[in-house]
Amino acid sequence: MRSILAHGGARAFMLAMLGTWATARAQHPEPDGIGVWYTYFADYGVSEKWSIHHETHLHLYEPLSAFNRFVVRAGANYRLKPALAASLVYHYSYGDPTYAEESVPNQLQEHRLMEQLLYRHKAAGWGFSHRLRTEQRFLQPGVGHYTAYRARYRLLVSHPLVGPLYASTDGEGLFQHYRRLDSSYRLTGSLGAWLNPHTRLQVGYTRFFFRGGIQDERLRVLLLFNPEPGKKSAQP
Repeated sequence: MRSILAHGGARAFMLAMLGTWATARAQHPEPDGIGVWYTYFADYGVSEKWSIHHETHLHLYEPLSAFNRFVVRAGANYRLKPALAASLVYHYSYGDPTYAEESVPNQLQEHRLMEQLLYRHKAAGWGFSHRLRTEQRFLQPGVGHYTAYRARYRLLVSHPLVGPLYASTDGEGLFQHYRRLDSSYRLTGSLGAWLNPHTRLQVGYTRFFFRGGIQDERLRVLLLFNPEPGKKSAQP
């Protein structure tokens, strides 16, 4: 019963995100204030080794308005070992064409293939997560198409606090090639809470560092759902 309620709450969260996106997508100018990324992650187990992964993202320039990007991801996870999982994920996104992401031209739509390895371990009560991901990005800017390639490595460290609360921090390097090699970095600090054995809610702050000394910042709100308590999700 709790699993059904958690899954229903997750679906309501996704519908609310879609409704906000539909009303905000016409707003193109980027405000000066901090933006917010709303994200829903879910892994649905189909066997001891395999699970289906799904993500929905809504990126806004303001907490409830000013559309930036809508993202949907779907894929499969395969558990190689208890602490090691491999994933293959397809990504589709529609973005505000007035906003240039990192060092690439303005874009409307993007299709992406992502391959990843995720390894977890613990030491002295701390949890460590290493994620290595490669991406093939097929982008459609205002005119024409192009392909970019990116490699990413993220180290995440987490620790339980009081009761259902936990804290985490992560750093990620992104190395992209499109005509030239560019790099950017992300640093994130988050506070999370287990709502029940299947679901946790996490709120964080991310600082972005781009080529040429450019920086940006976003708040991040994540709802993570795993219908199989006791089993580790292969994401994020």
